[in-house]
Amino acid sequence: MELITGGAGLLGGHLAWALISDGVPARLFDFRTPDRAPKGAEFVKGDIRNEKDVSEALEGVETVYHLAALMHVGGGSTALARSVNIEGLQNLMDCAEKSGVRRIVFASTIELYGVKPEVPCREDSSKNPPPGYPAHKLQGEQMLSDFALRTGIETVFPRFPMILGAGFYHFKLILWFFEAISMNLPVFVLDDGARKGRMVAARDAVAALLLCARTPGVCREAFNICADDVFTHRRFLEDVIEKAGSKSRVFSIPYAVAAPVEEALQSLRLSPVAREHFLFSLSDCDYSIDKAKRVLGYRPTTDAASAMTETYFSYIRGGRAELKKQLSNDLLKR
Repeated sequence: MELITGGAGLLGGHLAWALISDGVPARLFDFRTPDRAPKGAEFVKGDIRNEKDVSEALEGVETVYHLAALMHVGGGSTALARSVNIEGLQNLMDCAEKSGVRRIVFASTIELYGVKPEVPCREDSSKNPPPGYPAHKLQGEQMLSDFALRTGIETVFPRFPMILGAGFYHFKLILWFFEAISMNLPVFVLDDGARKGRMVAARDAVAALLLCARTPGVCREAFNICADDVFTHRRFLEDVIEKAGSKSRVFSIPYAVAAPVEEALQSLRLSPVAREHFLFSLSDCDYSIDKAKRVLGYRPTTDAASAMTETYFSYIRGGRAELKKQLSNDLLKR
């Protein structure tokens, strides 16, 4: 039996489908019921911070994919995020030590390298995570590394950039971009758009999780997991626009103009992007995946622009209506 914490989330859902398709017994654990769990997957409802809930979820489990986490963005509670990300992880480790768990795959983030990462950025590059979620992920890796040394339970740390694919349009900036290109409106890139970045398709993120669970001899190892291509911001936007069949054009906006606007929106809590994500856009972000290829046999199949285009069409063909319905329901509850 393999357990997915945060199983009601997008990545958890994609992973669950992959496990069930491979004939692997899967159990989902989350505080909310999954919208579209695959047939045959078990579900345990609970709080990652609750010992009884987690102990029940771990019964008969050998492998845990720990995806449960809370991002602190905008006006979210830093205390709540820490309680889920750190206290919840500690509770999972305490319960796993008493059960028959063999390996914990901990979904981490490339953001832990900081907003000005080394180029190219390798797993042993310096770490300077922004406060909140990225810092929690680095602390989580350290906790699990010590846990593995003490208990013999194996731990592995895939580090992900932004994940793209059907349903992955939960960032406001992505929604703004999708709405703009759907109406053939102009879109903007910072300065000349020559800075570099990397993302990953959901299917490749799932493949990496499975490799981290099944590859021997990788205890306490971290792996950068990205698509094969390193893109410039301008070229990435232009490729998505072309693949989407839009007539939108990409225009440059100088940093000197963008920075005060972004700062004002942050102060009003109206910014479509987290502060650290804006800062990431000011640096080249090229994360080497050589180690994942060499050690895990990781072979990404989808380039970033294709993955973003897939995300766009999933939004246009159904996601937009679902979000409007959800927003309407949320307003009615108030």
